[in-house]
Amino acid sequence: MDDTFGQRIRQLREQRGMSQYDVAEAILGRRDRAGEVSRWENDKNEPSHDNLRKLAHLFTCSTDKLLGVASSAA
Repeated sequence: MDDTFGQRIRQLREQRGMSQYDVAEAILGRRDRAGEVSRWENDKNEPSHDNLRKLAHLFTCSTDKLLGVASSAA
């Protein structure tokens, strides 16, 4: 994948019609922490492992998908 972690987060959020405020409330428990989501989307910061897991749950995808890890056929 050529896209960045932040681009993947933004794309998944927009596909679901969510704002950064919505994601902040779902993951961080507070809408006023949307700036943190913005920093993730702009690749300025990375979420903690726990928040990465929460993002995967919110977007119903694997953490590998969020991280851009390509699956390999066995």
